[in-house]
Parts: sequence; C-alpha cells; structure tokens
Amino acid sequence: MTFTKRSILFGLAVTLLTAATPVAVRACNLPTFRYALERWQPYAYETLVYYDRSLPASLHTALEGLEQHPLNLAVWLVDVSREDMHEELKKVWDREKGNASLPWAVVRYPHPAWEKLKRDTVWSGNFDADTLSRIVDSPVRRTIAEHILNGVSIVWLFVDGADPAVNEAKLKLLNDRLAWIDSVAELPEVAVEEANRGELGERAPGFVPLKIAFEIIRIQRDDPEEKFLLDMLLKTDPDYGSHAGQPHLFAVYGQGRALPGLKGAGIGERAIDDTCFMLLGTPNDYVHDGTQGPGTDLLVRADWFGGVSNLLSVASEAPTLVGMTLPEAPRTAGPEAEKPAAAHDRLALGRIAAATLGILLVAVALISVKALKRNNS
Repeated sequence: MTFTKRSILFGLAVTLLTAATPVAVRACNLPTFRYALERWQPYAYETLVYYDRSLPASLHTALEGLEQHPLNLAVWLVDVSREDMHEELKKVWDREKGNASLPWAVVRYPHPAWEKLKRDTVWSGNFDADTLSRIVDSPVRRTIAEHILNGVSIVWLFVDGADPAVNEAKLKLLNDRLAWIDSVAELPEVAVEEANRGELGERAPGFVPLKIAFEIIRIQRDDPEEKFLLDMLLKTDPDYGSHAGQPHLFAVYGQGRALPGLKGAGIGERAIDDTCFMLLGTPNDYVHDGTQGPGTDLLVRADWFGGVSNLLSVASEAPTLVGMTLPEAPRTAGPEAEKPAAAHDRLALGRIAAATLGILLVAVALISVKALKRNNS
C-alpha cells in the first residue's frame, strides 16, 4: 500500500467520522479527544491509609494540603485499632498487613476499571508525606496536562524496553507515522466552530485551541520520579509482568485518560493509525449508553478548565476528592457521587442511530476501498 493510498483512506476515515453524519443523530461535531477534555470527568483513585490511633503530623498536614488543588483522588483514613473496621477494609488490610509497617497505604484504580483490568491495586507500601507527593504528581504528568491544555490532541507516552535498538526503531516509526498523519488529517470547520463556542472556547478563561497536534514523551522504565505513573500505565495490562522487556506505547487524551497500551511488535503503523482514527473522529460510539470512552483515567493534579497558567491553581471549580474521615460504609472510587460535577450534561445517542451510523460508515468505506483498488489496477 503506497503513501498516497493511505493518505486518501485516512482522510476518508476522518471525514466520515466528522462530517458525513446528519446532525440530528450526532452526539456532537467535536472530535473525541476534545469531547473528552470538555465532558469526560475522570474517576477517582481510592487511597486507603491504614494507621494506629494517630497519623504523623507531617502526613496529616500533607493530606490536608491536597484539598488546595483539583485532583481525582479519594483518601480514606483507617484506624487499625478499631474493632469495627468495615469488612471490605478489613479484607484489604488482612491481605497487606503481613508485610506492612504503619502507616501503610493502598492505592486502587478507579472502581469501574477493576473488572476490566483484573486487579484493583496500583501500589501499596509505607506511607509518608514524600511518598504522597510522588503519588499525586510527577514531572511527566505535569507535562501531559500542559500539552493537552495547549491544544495537543494526543500525548504519546513511550516507555523504553530492554533493547536500545528496538526502542529507537519503534520511536522512529512513531515519529514518522505521526508526522504523516499530521500532514493528511484535517478537522472540519464545523468542529472548530463548535469548540470555539464551548467551555474551553475563545471566550473562556482557560481557552484551549482545537487542532491536530501530537507530542511524544519518552519515559525510562527505572525513572524513580515516574514510578507511580509507570505502575498506573503498565498495570493496565492484564498480563502485566510478562512483557517487562518490551517497549510500551500509551496514547493519553482528554483529562488524562490513557488508552490500553501497545507493546513490542504491536507498536506498528496500523495500530497508530487506528488510535488516531478513533480519537480524531467523533465520540458517537462512546456516549450512546452514558459511558465514557475507552481507556483508564490516570491520577493527574490539574485544573482542566483553568488554562495552562492555572494548572495547579488553588482557585478552581473542580473539587478535590479527599475524604478525611471514614463513612460507616466504605465508598469505592467511581460512583457518580465521587466524580466532579460535569461541565456539561452528557448528550445521549440512541443505540439504533449508532448502529445505523456504523453500518453506513462501513458501507461507504468498503465502496471507497474498492474504487481505489480499481483505479490502481
């Protein structure tokens, strides 16, 4: 397949997803990456902090300081000396206490991800103020947020594997492919107009330009400052541990949502094209049943509606999800009660309309492919 053919096909795919569907059955004209930034609020990570009667003063102060910044984190303090510890919290503690020295924390993925990932725990270990700071923030996560609020469509996180030659080859492939996609893909004017009228549009304090742009961040697997981020990313693989020597690639979009990672031989042109096809197209396939798009939310400290200069500002309408006391029955991260209030009401798309749209797109794409084959035969 030549570059010309792929250019035509990719352009056709973006056009189909962004312009061919009647407005009456559309969720919106925005591409998925922008729709997610404006409307898909991240689920909360749940952190259980086990202690005996009292917390160290420095840790208590650090936990209180979390309330100053928007952060998708829910913290529950669990006193192990209490005999009335809830059954679910006790089950987690019984699993951990053999290797634990207090205070001890267990950080869990957002609840909706547990079944999909086949695990709930991202990290567990001794807990102090320094550890807390590394859990909630890191240089790469700050850079991700900065890129997205500058209008970057997709931030690609490349995690090095064991073989330097393979790493360089995969990075070159990624760079070349993204450069090509950037040269052939276009957003329709109707999408730009809708974005400019939205919550992050031209008149918004936190204006984010709508454009097609990509950034790549390379992460060393042994980077101590990014250990928690690497745990979040790599453990989204149900077979985590069996691919440790391979490079991994993650596409991050919206308010810090990471798609399932590509790894090793799976990092190829087709997979990169498919990811861009999905995120540059409209989100009609993801909103018809009220759910959010594919992927897993990352724990990111950022004011998504405050603009780049306001990334970590205290003044924000997005609440920090920190619980400093334990309710009678434990709440797990993920239910609507623990999510920040959405900036918009979600727009529903009927299942019948979505199915019809899918059939139409497949039919038109097949016809176009056949026509291209005839023209090149």
